[in-house]
Amino acid sequence: MKITIRNIGPVNSAEIDLLGLTVIGGFNDSGKSTVGKTLFALTKSFRNKEQQFNYEQKNKITAYSSELMSKLRGVLGGRFSPQNINMILRRYTNYLLEPEAFDIDNIDVALEAVKSNIYNNIVHRSFIREKELNTPIVDGNKDPIDDALNQYISDLKVVLTSNINEEDLYKGSYGRMLTSVFSREINNKRNIHQLGTISLKNSEDDEEIFYSSFKDNKISDFKIKDSSKFEIFDDCTFLESPFTINKYSTLQSFSPAYRSRDIGDYTTQDLIQKLNLVSNDMEAHQPFESEIIDKISELISGKMYFDSDEDEFVYKTTDGYSFSVNNTASGVKTLGILQMLVNLGLFTGNNLLIIDEPEVHLHPAWQIVYAEIVAMLVKNNLLCLISTHSPYFLKAIQTFVRTYEIENLTKFYIAEKSPDGCNFHDITSDIEPLYELLAEPMQSIIFQNKKAK
Repeated sequence: MKITIRNIGPVNSAEIDLLGLTVIGGFNDSGKSTVGKTLFALTKSFRNKEQQFNYEQKNKITAYSSELMSKLRGVLGGRFSPQNINMILRRYTNYLLEPEAFDIDNIDVALEAVKSNIYNNIVHRSFIREKELNTPIVDGNKDPIDDALNQYISDLKVVLTSNINEEDLYKGSYGRMLTSVFSREINNKRNIHQLGTISLKNSEDDEEIFYSSFKDNKISDFKIKDSSKFEIFDDCTFLESPFTINKYSTLQSFSPAYRSRDIGDYTTQDLIQKLNLVSNDMEAHQPFESEIIDKISELISGKMYFDSDEDEFVYKTTDGYSFSVNNTASGVKTLGILQMLVNLGLFTGNNLLIIDEPEVHLHPAWQIVYAEIVAMLVKNNLLCLISTHSPYFLKAIQTFVRTYEIENLTKFYIAEKSPDGCNFHDITSDIEPLYELLAEPMQSIIFQNKKAK
């Protein structure tokens, strides 16, 4: 598969082949992370399209609930607070969006029960206040609460029985995820008057299977060749910082409703949700996974896992001592997270792993081991995208690509800044320009040192 990005974020132009292992090198702020974020957003949005449909339904129900609350406030006056009405509505409508909440053939029965529950709660609670206010709820033969609820139930039925085509599902989920991942700054600000585009092609025949364009940070065009069969990857995992797992306790302090949203730092939420499944007694599924886990255990002198009893991530040394990850070295976290993900068995099948500058917290010796582990995973069919600015890591990757005979699955790119944004160039046939770029700072220091003498 080939992804082409034009005028998205800081990227002016990038055309990247995803064959097995893709390595992007360059200085900081050269757009390397943008490629990874784009692929993450693409994968997650298309895999979560049903969740997007649920989100759209919930928004519509919320809008109808607001209309109902306005009507009820007019009817009830001071008898009932908006907060109490909202609480009752949430209690009896939220479950309707749960899978298999009701049989669609019996939706009228289910909605009548919802109406009855809401009505009884409102009338019962308002009746207590009515005695104090000495004003009737029902005016003669007319029941304004019942009238308002009838319209509300009719609106709910329209929402719950509506269908949406596959392409609209993809489009809604995709737009929302791109907006989230790029914090509403999708278009390239240096080329703000030009369309931003993201497209996918088959590497074999160069046939376009997906195209999207953006103007003013919103989707302006969206096309999928065959939406009913469209898939990119089974899943995608984004590794950006070892301090992600330190955020676990912070995320837990938010309400469950907040943590369930597809907003904010979605890459962090996704990673933590996966790592929370790794227990102390979990065993690897495949021989190569056991080999990788043992290799990391030997290097960091222990293993990392999630302790559900203590509700925290733990690093346990080979000599039996346990430490909170908050008191664990950043390099141990980096390799410990990789160890946990391998233990989960996530790196089999059509899965994509995105690693953003893994060398940042690693000693050069550990960078070399990390590079070998990546080559082992790609050898066993993992798709991996890595951005780096380390000559140590780059050399290690180049070496292990040959050792594990995955040259035909590997592509190297260099990211360079220009006045109109960042541009990417395929350097697979000769990666020396990237070494020269990454070694330039050291050469300048050597020159400066000679000059000082």
